[in-house]
Formats: sequence, C-alpha cells, structure tokens
Amino acid sequence: MKPHYLLKNLTKLNYLYSTRRLTLSQRITLFTKKKSSNAINFCLPATTIIVNNSKYCTNAEFNQSSPQIKAETLFNSLNSYYQINGYVKADTLNELLESVERDDKLSKEQIEFLLTLCNPIRMPTENTAVRKEFFERLWNVLKTRNHINKELCHIKLQIFKDNRVPLTNFRQILQEYEENGCTTSTPDLYSKLLRIVCESGNIQQALEILTEMRNKNFALAEADFNSLILGHARSFDINNSYKILDSMTAAGLSASSETQTMLIIAHLENNDIPKAKEILHKYHGQFSAAQIFNILRSCLIVDFDFDLEFISQLILEIPKLDLIGPEVPTALKSVCIEMIHNKKLPVVLKIISTLPNPEFNINQNTDTFGNFLLHHMFAIRHETEGIIEASKLLKDSGKNERALHVATEIAMKRNPPVAVEFFKSLSTEEPLRPHYFWPLLIHNFRKHGESGIIRTLKIMSTLQVTCDEDTIIQYILPKLSIMLNEPAKAIKLLQNAGLKSSHIMPIIIEYLITQDKLEEVFELSELYLSKFDMTKLIPTLSKQTANVRAKKRYFQFAKMLSSLLNRNENPKVDIIGQLLIRMLATQGRIRTDALEFLRFIRQMHKHNLKISPTAVNVIQSYLKQFENDHRAEEIQKTLKDMTNKNYILSDESEKSFDLRTSSFAKHPRDMSLDELECHLIELETKKLNTRGVLRRLLQLCVRDNRLERALEIKTKCDQLNVDISPGMLASVFDMYIKLKDLPKAKMQLEKLKKTFPGFQIDEHKIIDYAALLVHDGELDVAKKLLEQRSETQKIFGGDYVLKNVWNFLTNVANIAAQISPPLAKEENITKENFEFLKKLGYCKIHNTLLGPIVREYLLRRDLRSAIEEFKKLAQRYRHTPLQFEILSLLVRLGNADSKEFENYAINVEDAQTLLREVISTVTSVHGQTNLNSALILAFAESGTDNQLRRLMLNPEFHINEELLHKNCEHLGQEGAVSTLMRLARASRNLRTIDEQSIYNMLLNKFVSINNYSGALDLYECLEADDELKISQEFLQNLVKLLKYNNVNVPSNLALRAQVI
Repeated sequence: MKPHYLLKNLTKLNYLYSTRRLTLSQRITLFTKKKSSNAINFCLPATTIIVNNSKYCTNAEFNQSSPQIKAETLFNSLNSYYQINGYVKADTLNELLESVERDDKLSKEQIEFLLTLCNPIRMPTENTAVRKEFFERLWNVLKTRNHINKELCHIKLQIFKDNRVPLTNFRQILQEYEENGCTTSTPDLYSKLLRIVCESGNIQQALEILTEMRNKNFALAEADFNSLILGHARSFDINNSYKILDSMTAAGLSASSETQTMLIIAHLENNDIPKAKEILHKYHGQFSAAQIFNILRSCLIVDFDFDLEFISQLILEIPKLDLIGPEVPTALKSVCIEMIHNKKLPVVLKIISTLPNPEFNINQNTDTFGNFLLHHMFAIRHETEGIIEASKLLKDSGKNERALHVATEIAMKRNPPVAVEFFKSLSTEEPLRPHYFWPLLIHNFRKHGESGIIRTLKIMSTLQVTCDEDTIIQYILPKLSIMLNEPAKAIKLLQNAGLKSSHIMPIIIEYLITQDKLEEVFELSELYLSKFDMTKLIPTLSKQTANVRAKKRYFQFAKMLSSLLNRNENPKVDIIGQLLIRMLATQGRIRTDALEFLRFIRQMHKHNLKISPTAVNVIQSYLKQFENDHRAEEIQKTLKDMTNKNYILSDESEKSFDLRTSSFAKHPRDMSLDELECHLIELETKKLNTRGVLRRLLQLCVRDNRLERALEIKTKCDQLNVDISPGMLASVFDMYIKLKDLPKAKMQLEKLKKTFPGFQIDEHKIIDYAALLVHDGELDVAKKLLEQRSETQKIFGGDYVLKNVWNFLTNVANIAAQISPPLAKEENITKENFEFLKKLGYCKIHNTLLGPIVREYLLRRDLRSAIEEFKKLAQRYRHTPLQFEILSLLVRLGNADSKEFENYAINVEDAQTLLREVISTVTSVHGQTNLNSALILAFAESGTDNQLRRLMLNPEFHINEELLHKNCEHLGQEGAVSTLMRLARASRNLRTIDEQSIYNMLLNKFVSINNYSGALDLYECLEADDELKISQEFLQNLVKLLKYNNVNVPSNLALRAQVI
C-alpha cells in the first residue's frame, strides 16, 4: 500500500490542505496569530504523534481552573486504553487508585475488573512486586467496603498464580475463605492452592496441601500432577518431576499436551535445552497458543542465554489461525513487552522475525505491526542504534515497511534531539520532508531560544531538506522575534543556515508587514534586489492599512510601497490599483470615510505611485457615496493624476475585489458589531460552531467599550474551550484595564508574554496599563514598564496615543495631589513624567498633554502656582493648556458671591488680578479676537447672564466666529447643556452667533447617544420660551429620534413639525 501523506494543523485535521487554497498572507495571519492549541499534531506519512508545547496557551490556563479528575473519568480512560492495547500502564492505574483511596466511588464490578489487571499479561511493564502492591491496595479498598466474596477470593488465587507469588502458609488463604462465608472443602480450591505453591517451587507447602487433600479423600487430577511436575522442576529437582510423571501414569492418567508443556518448562528452566527441543519435536502440532506463550514466559525467570533457534521453533508451533491479523496477538505482545523490560530483547527480536507477515483488510493501517516493540525500546532508554536496527528488521522482513518512520516519530515525541540519528538513517531511503522537523524546531527553540532554530536549520540543510513556506511561516519566523529586529542580519544568519535569500525574502517581508515594521521592510527591499511576485502581498498590505490608519503612518506606508514596487517581477501589473480596490472592498472605515481614503492616495501620489484606468473605474464605483463630500473633487483629481495607461489590472482581480457583484456572505472579520451579534444568534439557533464569531465579538466589544457584554462573551468562550489566540488574550488584557481590574490585567499580561513571547502588544494598551498602575499607586512600576518597552521595541507615539498619554498624565496629577505631606510649590510630578514620556518617544509637545501639568496644581488647590505654570508653558511652547477651565474658574471666583474662595485661599481682588494675567497671556499667544471667543464661553459657563449679555452687546468686542462655533460644537459633544443654553439666550437677535444652531448642536448630542428623554426635556424648555421660534430642522430631527425609539410623538410637537 502506497503511503499517503498527511499533515495536521495546530488544531484541526487536514487543516493545511484547506489552507493550500489561501494566499500566503492569509496563512501568515492564521499561523502567527491563532496558535492556541493544547498540543501540536505532527505527522510523518500516515502516522500521527503529539508533541506537547508549553509555548501555546491551553484553555485550562486561560480559564485558570484545574479540578481533580474524577475516578469514573480515569476508569473510562484506562478501560479505553486497555481495549485498544490489551494492557494497561502502571502510572494510569496508580492515579486511579489514588482517587479511589480518596473515597472517590467506583462500582464493585469496576474494582473487580481492576483486580484482574494485576497480572503479567495485562500489566507487562511492571515486575511482580509492583503488580502485587496494586492488588493489595485494591483488596484493602474492597475489605474496607465489606465487598469480599467467593468470586473475589478466586480472583485473588488466580492473581497469585499468574504472578508466582510465594505462599508460605496456605492455611491463611483457607481462613480468609471461611471468614467471608465460603466453603473450603472443595478439591478445586486445594488444586488452585497446590498450583500457586508449585509456581514458586515451594515443595514443603505442596506436601502439606497434599496431606490435607489425602485427609479429605480428594483424588488427584491431571492438573495436580502437572503442578507437582512444575513445582519439583522449580525447586531444581527434575528427577522428582519425572517420578511424578510415573505416578501419574500409574494412576491411570495419560500425559496431555499440558503435561508436556510443564516438562518443556522444567527442562528449559534447568538449562536442558536439547531435552526441551526433543519433547517439542516429539509432540509437534499438539500445543495450543496459550501453552506456547506459557513456555515463552518461563524465559523471564532464567539468567542464561537462550538458544534463539529454539525460540523460532516455539513460534512455529503456534497455530496459524492464532497469528492471522494486522498485529502481534495480544497475549504474545504482553509476553514480549515483559521480556523487553526484563532485558530479554534478543528473544523478542527473534519472536518478531519468526512471526508470519501480517494480513490487512481494506482501509486498515499498514504501519502498526511491531510498533509496541519500538515504543518499549524507547521506554527502557535503549541505545539509538539498536532501535534503528529493530526498525530495519521490521522493514526488511516486510512486516512493517514504515517502521523507521514510526521510530522517528516516537523519537520526536519523546526526545526530539535523538530523532536526528533517525533522520539520517531515513534520508538514505527517501527524501525528507520539512514538516518532519517541526517538533525538533519547537524543542530546540524552547531549550536554546532563537539559536536553537538556526541550529535545526543547519541540521536540515545537512540532510538536504529545503524549508517550505509553511515551515517558515509557522515555526521559524514567529520564533525569531528578537533576531528580526534587524532583518538584514537575520537574513544573513538564515542564509548561513542553508536558506536561500530569494526564497525567504518575500516571506520575511510579508511577516514584517504583519508585525507593522514598515521601516524594516523598506530597508530590506532597498538592501536586497531579489525580484518576487508582489500580488501575493496585496491581502497582507490591505489588512495592514487598518494599523496604518490608526497610527497615521500614511507616509511610511507609501514609502514602503514605492520601494517594494521596484522588486515586483512583473512591472506592468497594477499592484497599487489592486491594493486600493481591496482596501475599499474589505476595510469598511476607508470605504465610508472620504478623508481616510484621501490621506492614502495623497501619499501614494507624492511617491509617484501609478494605477491603471481599469482600477480607477472600479474605485469610482465605490466612491459614489462621496459625491456630496467636499473632498470628492480632490479625490477624483488625485486619481486622475495617478492614472497610467501602461498598467494592467486583470479581469480576475477586478471581479474578485468587486463585492457589489459577489453573492457570498460576509466573513465575520468584515462584519460590524451588530451584524456579529445577529450572526451569533443564528449560529446558536442552528447549533453550529460559534467559536470564530465569539473571538471576533470579544475583540470588538472590548474595542467599543461594551465591557459587560465582553465579559459575557469571555464566559461563553471559557465554557466552549475556545482556542486562545494572542489577539484574543490582548483583548482580554485590554478589557481588564478598562474595568480597572489591575490584578487580572497583570495576570493576563504575564500569560501573554509567557505564552506568545513574540507577540507585540499595541502601544496604546501598554500606556493604558501603565496608567492603571499609576491609578493604583504603582508609578515606579509603570515607568519601568514604559522604559522596558522603549528599549525592546520602536516607539511610535504621536497623535495615535495622545488620549492614552493624557490619561496617564492625568492619573499622575491625581496621585500627586494626594501625597502627604503636600509637595513644595516648585515640585510638579506630572511635569517630570511628561518629560520622561517625551524623552522615550511616547509623545511630543501638545496642548492637550500640557493640561495635566497645570491640573496638578489645581488639584493641589494651589491656584497661584497653576497660573504661573500656565504662563510659563504659554511663553515656552506657545500653548495655553486648560484655557477654558482656568478662565471659567477665575470668572466664577471674580464674582463676590462665589463659595470657592476658601478652597484656593484667595479673595475677589486676587481672582480679578489673576484673570487679567491670564487674559494678557492668552492674548499674546492667540490674539485678541480668539481671546474674546474664549471669554464668551467662560462667562457662559461661570458668569452671570447680565455679564454675558453686556459682553456680547459691546460693539468693540470682536470675536472669531469660526473658532467660537467650533468650541460650541466641542461643548455640545461634551454635554455642556446649561453653558450652551445660556450662550444661546444671550445671543438672541445678535448676528455673531446663531441661536438655533446652538440648539441643534445640543440635540445632535442627544441623538448621538440616543437619549430621547433628554431631547424631549430640551424641547419642553425651548417651548416654554414664548419669544423663541424653534426651527423646523430641530423639530424634524427630534421627531426622527422619537420614532426610532418607538416613542409616541407629543401632539404639540407633531403639529409644529407638520407630521400630522
């Protein structure tokens, strides 16, 4: 039968075959981000082995639960193993016994079954003492529960016989029978006792039993004479054995094949092989398989070398019908296993070589015969050369043509470095495949780190094995996270290890893209001039645009594309066009946000990247929704400037990316949160696999701050034992940060680092975690964490993490205000940490990030120092942090009726003086009109209605209307209802501010959070103002909000909105 070749994925059978249909980028994503199986299954042709890998997170670790296994479960496991193999392992039985001894219940029948396992046939790997110990432990359990009966006593005698247990006083057994209500006056019982003492050669006890039998007038049967023959032989008195035979004949009993079996054993154990051969030859064909197996077991109790030819003759005596099948008979297998563990390996090899070749039925595995021999040779730590010879014996005899493959797989499972010798032997017979070395790669990485990977590659190169893409993607690149920080050096090391640069270049480039290392990709493509097919990179590049957009790295992305295009093996193919189409087809944010799409093509145009006319047509079909956007004209012009008629977009590419003509359902990764929830309900209703949807749903719920739902999804994942990916663990880590659960966040971070050491956690998550540490008073730990991150990975910083850095600094300001005793005026911990973050590259000078520096003084109730710091920052950086808050506070303090004087230890005059200083500072930075715009909002927030109205009626009070409108929009988003209402009333009948637009801003805020009750309260407040005429735009939007929430529209509102 020709061996078929099978390869297993990390979690599913035949997974690789399914991934053969995927692109290289999809396989990289699958294999670098979804490794979470409890074990990795590796196969050489047609055989599976399992290599435990602690580098992968198990569900038990994820769920943090490891309950004790119940006895019933252990029993079922042991019974299943026994049914398959015909014997049991001592460690499994010991674990079960410990559970039973802890009072974990098993039925009486189950324990009786366990008793029967304590014999050489069913526990061949252990010696008599171990088997007897197990038996006694089980017997004690039965005695404790008062379950001893006649049947169990018989089982005990059988176990004693099989294990040749020495019996010094047979009357103790008789007494035990009587104590359990069993009769002892039966010839069968005395025959069994006689056999037990004769098995160990105890003639004295045998004579006492014979005396008892004579006293009870029990006649001796053939079995009794056979026992005596064996007993005298084992007491090294073979002459008496023959006297017993004469007595047997005199009693009128003829010698049967069982008697001859006893005589052969007698001569065999007394080192009289010729006589044993003579008897065997004389009674040829009369022995049963059980009798031959009994003779073979006698080899175990002698210490001299056997005549192996005699072993062959014994095997040939076994009836052929007992040997027909695909495997060694179970009883003979147990005898062989016992011999292996008792250093009788030559006898076993002779047995195996003498057995006839196996016969297989259709669809049966042809590589099972003799596998037990190889397994147990490994178990006793036999030398490698001997195991290879045994494998070749099986192969050359035609009994198992894949024996060497099986031995290699066992070596990879038990001790991967040992497998190298097997690979060398195997390489002389067939070309080796790269996936044979996966367990070795994992082992060497765990033991030696990245140098272990290089060491394994050199071994593969020596054996002339070329790495394929799957090996590189799954087991090489993910393990070289440190080495790949310098890709050029990494490629040189891989070249020295036997890999070709032209082969690994595109794979490494794609891997680096998935790791968001755009600069490294650029440097690599400039350094190496190898050409490759860039179309394979398009799916990865498209997916990476989400990170590019989030981190605002449009320039770096376009720069990298420009360099990569110079390495494209077919310069006429429209790579950029295909990329843009795929981005629009798969990235919902880019497809719906004109500004985001424009940012990409602007940079592409600046780097002189071109697209085909066909691609432009497809892109324009996606951009019809941008027709009313003011950026549409610039998008069209940029696309026109990028068009080059010499580029070609294949029809296949056009069709594959045009989702408007696709009849396929969305993939979960392209679904929105609401679509995923609906899809989950559908899958649960149909009782289909929900694991993939749950993983994606968990990540989106955490991202959108639906934390309660995220916890529910995690509970479902735990219950279903969903495979754990690094991305999923990172989302759970982020979830606990947002829930401010520091202990669990710490635990998840440690697990993520330990389980997926090469995984790069998002920069914003690390900063948020540091902010949580600060919140819980661990500022030094947080700083150390951020410093370590900057030492090991490149820090991007910038607007991408602006909000996260602000949150960190705000937490620092809060803990600084709580320090006792209070800090000196010149001390500002927030400022120190801002400089610390700026030095590491997490942030730059920004008005938002300077705010917490001033806020620290405000929280410390030191208003004068806050104003002084405000003035310094304005002078140094030309920024005015917390401008609105400070102006509002000073306006409030400047009113005589303010109740906050005691908090800041100032009076009205001081507040007015400080207000003048702030006004002067803001004017010097932003100008008078911009200051006036800020003052209006400050008085709307903290001043009186009269103050605000007088200010706005002053003809010399000029404002920046655009800035004021922008600030009002911001306040509307923040929900500052009272401030904007006061501003709107104060601006009535003034041209500078549109009162209706302010009300629309407030309504838009309520619409965005779906707060229809707040919107109705706003409407009722406006309706009560008789002088105000509410706009139709406001009324129509309010009606839409109420209808969306299925709320009855009040009649007066319906009448005004003209919907009746």
